[in-house]
Amino acid sequence: MRVCQYALLIENAIQQEVMLRLDNQPTQLQPLLELVNTFEDMLINILNQVVNNTTLKADTYSELDAIQILLETKGKYKDTLSLNDDLTSDTMVAMYMNLSAISNLIEKSLQFYRQAANNSAYEHDKLYFNSLVELKKVLKRRIDSVLRIVYNALWSKIGFAPFVFGKE
Repeated sequence: MRVCQYALLIENAIQQEVMLRLDNQPTQLQPLLELVNTFEDMLINILNQVVNNTTLKADTYSELDAIQILLETKGKYKDTLSLNDDLTSDTMVAMYMNLSAISNLIEKSLQFYRQAANNSAYEHDKLYFNSLVELKKVLKRRIDSVLRIVYNALWSKIGFAPFVFGKE
């Protein structure tokens, strides 16, 4: 139970961070940040159900339909990012830094759920936390794909590749 309470704190902190960035972002990132916010809201609701359940039985954990959660957010993910040539480098750097921060937060929560699954004594706990790991992996992949688009656009605007050619 304490693991779920801590997970709830983590998810609330991530959602607050996303909400702060949602208010101060260019319009290009708004659909992605709304997706993350919706996803975090659903995850918080699921964790609240577990934390508020007072009995400690095998059915303590609510059913977690990962496919349904991902399908509910899939429509919002369409047409997430369209980068115009008129975006300044400053705007693109800000987009990159904000996406990097959110990606790192998601990665840390993913690591927490993975560790919780590895340290669980009961099989149903392991399954529950592993399903949360899988959900976080999908969300992280979506964020990282947009992060890669911004990263490539930023380097193309600068005019050279972000890596060294040849052997070091």
